[in-house]
Amino acid sequence: MKVTLTVIAGPNAGQTFTYDRRDRFLVGRSSKAQLCVSRDRYFSRHHFMVEVDPPNVFLLDLRSTNGTSVNDKKRKVHESFLADGDVIYGGDTALRVTVAGEAPRAFGAPPGAAPAALVPVTCDRCGALAPRERARGADEKVLYVCPACQDALRETPKLPSGYRFVKTLGKGSMGSVVLAEDPAGRERAIKLVMPNAALSEAARERFLADARAQIGLDHPHIVRVHEIVGGEDGVFHVVMDAVEGRGLDEVLGEGGTMPVPEALAMARAVLEALGYAHARGVVHRDLKPANVLMGQGGPWVADFGLARSYEESGASGFHYGGEDDSTRYMAPEQILDFRNVSPSADLYSVATILHRAITGQHPLPFGPDEDPFIVVLEAAPAPLASRAPGVPPSLAAAVDRGLAKDPAARFASAAEMLDALS
Repeated sequence: MKVTLTVIAGPNAGQTFTYDRRDRFLVGRSSKAQLCVSRDRYFSRHHFMVEVDPPNVFLLDLRSTNGTSVNDKKRKVHESFLADGDVIYGGDTALRVTVAGEAPRAFGAPPGAAPAALVPVTCDRCGALAPRERARGADEKVLYVCPACQDALRETPKLPSGYRFVKTLGKGSMGSVVLAEDPAGRERAIKLVMPNAALSEAARERFLADARAQIGLDHPHIVRVHEIVGGEDGVFHVVMDAVEGRGLDEVLGEGGTMPVPEALAMARAVLEALGYAHARGVVHRDLKPANVLMGQGGPWVADFGLARSYEESGASGFHYGGEDDSTRYMAPEQILDFRNVSPSADLYSVATILHRAITGQHPLPFGPDEDPFIVVLEAAPAPLASRAPGVPPSLAAAVDRGLAKDPAARFASAAEMLDALS
């Protein structure tokens, strides 16, 4: 299936944008927006975002000055699921949403095969209707587990054959992490990754293929992944080394800090791990305190590349305004184009984590009335020296450089940033 966004009114009338896989579409006066409406004076720099995962379409107004409407110009919306034929209004501009009406062939069907009939998506476990999923082809195998069944799976994890459950270690946005023993009696940590949206057979295979790229990473400061299996029953299992440590988010707590020497040691170890992974073509993309494990022999970086696989396959579902910790440590360019992210984005995350560890505060002014995406895209980070005046000027300069909005203004590599922190 395909989703097409057509500009039907305004200075950019006639432009079209077509998507056949998950993507993100930003509209605003900014030159970096996919649809730059610089000649429409009623638009904000970053006005609204459309997330596409054919056949599903989701609109999020980025708390724009003049608002966004769907179908009725007088009724402003903050967020809305969109259907074929819906019209989005902002300023003098209007866009029509078109969802290709032809059902897809079943996964693996030969070219020329007749399309399948459309049927609603239901939970594989309890049969509950998926309220925010468009109908799919009857012959298209779709994996979907409803929120209630996901909660049950977290409480009673189902592990790969031969593994024995020991205890639950924690829970995150992708699922939960448990401690288990493998068939040889060795302790392993297993992340149970649960899709937040319906996944086709093709998307499931893409997730597994992309996620398995991290299996070859073997570094003293990276949590080693041994295998990634499953998905048929709604859960992917990422089998990793079990390390004795706590997430940096737990170590810091609310407003907590680390002594500067300890924070620097942590950041240097993380940069060593990043340099190793980047040299092998793997970008983390979701570096945040929860993915930095602290302990004897650590720190260790977890979940390399998993966020990319989770989002690009469609498993993450829609973001609903970026209300999660990942957004707060995400480089601006990841919001604008999550598919083409360079190693520089990881360096931005390291600088954000280091600022947070030293000062106890996030460098950006997130607040209850601020859209997290807009804060990341537009707000200026607080200089480190303004909050920690006693730090060496070279350290303050390195952290501030790492937080530059423009990737070209940051360090060229993890090694260069490591040198600046040495």
